[in-house]
Amino acid sequence: ARRFLLLYGTEIGTAKAIAQDLCAQAERFGLDADLHCLSKTHDESGSLTWIPSETKEKHRLNSCLKSVIVVYRELTVSCFFSAGLGDTNYTNFCNCGRTMDRRLAELGAQRFYQTGHADDAVGTELVAEPWVEGLWEALVSECKQEGGGTSRVGERVADVSPPRERDQEHGDAGKQISESTEKTLDQTQPEKPLVPSLTVSVPPLSEATLQVPSLPEPYLQLQFDPSRPGVFVERMGHHFIPAASEVCEVAVSGWKQLTRADAVKTALELQLDVSDAPFALCPGDALGVLCPNGEAEVDALLRRLGLDGQADCTLELRAKPNARGRASKVPDFIPAGSSLRSILTHGLEIRALPKKAMVRALAEHTEDEAERRRLLELSSRQGSADYTHLLRDASLGLAALLHAFPSCRPPASLLIEHLPRLQPRAYSIASSPLVTPGAAHVVFNVVEFAAGPGRPQAQRGVCTGWLAEVVVGPEAKGNSRPSNLSGAPLADPKLLSPKAAKSTGFRLPEDASVPIIMIGPGTGVAPFVGFLQHREHKAGGGTAALGESWLFFGCRHRDRDFLYREQLEGFVARGTLTHLRVAFSRDEPAGSEVASPGGVAHPRYVQHSLGQHRADVMRLLLQEGARLYVCGDAKNMARDVQETLVDMVVEEMGVAKLEAMRVIGGLKEQGRYLQDVWT
Repeated sequence: ARRFLLLYGTEIGTAKAIAQDLCAQAERFGLDADLHCLSKTHDESGSLTWIPSETKEKHRLNSCLKSVIVVYRELTVSCFFSAGLGDTNYTNFCNCGRTMDRRLAELGAQRFYQTGHADDAVGTELVAEPWVEGLWEALVSECKQEGGGTSRVGERVADVSPPRERDQEHGDAGKQISESTEKTLDQTQPEKPLVPSLTVSVPPLSEATLQVPSLPEPYLQLQFDPSRPGVFVERMGHHFIPAASEVCEVAVSGWKQLTRADAVKTALELQLDVSDAPFALCPGDALGVLCPNGEAEVDALLRRLGLDGQADCTLELRAKPNARGRASKVPDFIPAGSSLRSILTHGLEIRALPKKAMVRALAEHTEDEAERRRLLELSSRQGSADYTHLLRDASLGLAALLHAFPSCRPPASLLIEHLPRLQPRAYSIASSPLVTPGAAHVVFNVVEFAAGPGRPQAQRGVCTGWLAEVVVGPEAKGNSRPSNLSGAPLADPKLLSPKAAKSTGFRLPEDASVPIIMIGPGTGVAPFVGFLQHREHKAGGGTAALGESWLFFGCRHRDRDFLYREQLEGFVARGTLTHLRVAFSRDEPAGSEVASPGGVAHPRYVQHSLGQHRADVMRLLLQEGARLYVCGDAKNMARDVQETLVDMVVEEMGVAKLEAMRVIGGLKEQGRYLQDVWT
């Protein structure tokens, strides 16, 4: 088989997973991938050593680059292709991948397949999956050119391409599903539905010949040992968090509810004892929390799999003989001797969006032909719109699929093979270590998902729901929402908290005279409370030396969810904060504004308030070198704020929109437009 070098750099494991999948698929095409992490290649690869420089944010990825890069070993660096993973909500989208791509081209290497740039803001798989599908034809073609003649690789490709010539037997790569053998779940209904649902498709998809992903080859062997109780390892990810993150246990030394009982969302603030933490904290940092999946949720999943009777005995896991790539070993975050209950509780993201490869694998364990067909549709290229709308946009996970397709009975090994590791949840610090030494404050909304299609019961966020139950108690599970709650220190459980350093350089300017503009509705205000505490303490009462500062905050109701109101108004009174602008989206009349000049119309959201102060904001940004910070929701708020800023530049400078976008992009490049956003 032809060999090629497959390199990846990763922060949380996404690029590694893609690289491992490529490695596993390569054998089907007569190729042999030599897989390495960029941080560990050095001279051993014989073809490429890459030492990345720091990014604009002065932050280096733990394993060098968040990208996947492929280079032929035989040809050194004469030809290559690459893919970058990023998030358009951050300053430098796919910067590491673009940098490597550009540098290899500068060195004379020839790119033989288009570079892919996957955007986590809209879904990495939306770019990654089509990119991988088209990769093999280009790679095989390049191999044939280099090898000459008809090679074994060429013969393998003839077996899988073009699509309509692929084998229709179950389990073959690129399986074609013949419409003559198809059934749909609505066949017993007198009329066909007009719109698709999770379980029902409509033409043309229901009548199409499907092109589905290659069936992932199972690589784990699983055996229960009922004679030995399994080890229940709490927070099994403890020792496998990226090396740059130091981990420690911290106690909850106090807590309080920041919202009124009748607020739409419940916001809680925790005070954490970090006096013995092995790291120093700065305003703009975040703390990660390692949380478990809910006990009831895990129990329900075990019952659904028919494994509740074996959940607590020792589970022996081993890789199948001749397994390759990702399939070469048991996931390293699962300790030997663990129980299945332990793995599902502390090891796997059981609520993660099932990737198409997992949906494809689930179809193979579905007895009902109509249900199987629908799962194949959701995993197919033609079913991408249904997959995005019905699964991704609805934030549905494995439990939703198992509920919707009752004849699907996957083995536990399939879950371990396909579900990602349970990750820490990061929460911005809402305090300054100068003001509360040894303590860190974090604030969060208790996330709630309403019951609906695919979700028979309402759910709370994995981590926020658990934290609420930890501090409020069992009553947090119910519908009661007490007001003005606070709590004493909790001895147990302690939170396992790795420091989660921001990759955005989300820091105050070293020079306190530099003006700052802060935009953070809801819990997005958290880091700015820390910023203002820090500035005030360092100023020591001499606020005259502080640069002009603006905070644009937003919430629904002045009297229900105006977080940190007393603190923020106190900062204004003492001169630490020059201007506080608050938009109330649900108050009557629609919106209001704190400390607002008379006659100003009522803004509903922060971007409206921002636009009302165009002259001041533009003066600070374009003439006085201010820094602008945005914290909060990436999907709507952060994008709306950016669009508002672009429109403001158009009006203020009298330039075209494209030029205004370049101006805003320049602020990001200069590190003067910083974002800490989440989806």
